Amino acid sequence: MKKLWFGFFLIISVLMVTSCGEPSTPGAKLKFYVEALVAGDYDTYLDGIATLDGNVEQKDEIKQLLAVKMKPELEKKGGVIAVKVVSEKISEDGQSAVVKIKIVYNKAKADVKYYQMILKEDVWKLKSM
Repeated sequence: MKKLWFGFFLIISVLMVTSCGEPSTPGAKLKFYVEALVAGDYDTYLDGIATLDGNVEQKDEIKQLLAVKMKPELEKKGGVIAVKVVSEKISEDGQSAVVKIKIVYNKAKADVKYYQMILKEDVWKLKSM
């Protein structure tokens, strides 16, 4: 009986560990990056842009620009209520995708935007800003 319980808990533990982690679809990953941007976590957002990989100086410049521009813009729109993935279309080779998202604001009309994503080292990233 103890072996049965041990096996049961082992399986549950493995399922819990593997279900946790980073988003694995391009839409989920884009939502993760956009939510980081909205929350002011510019490092996470910039880490998600493929063209900036390894370019520390450019990241720092963009981070300063985001800090100055994003906060007032979000305050003017009353903040973000939700970020929703509307659709995602992955290419046949599985290396790129187009994701449509909707950003819902408190005091402004929602934005619907399309983003190109690429799979880089098994992580979905924004192709560019």
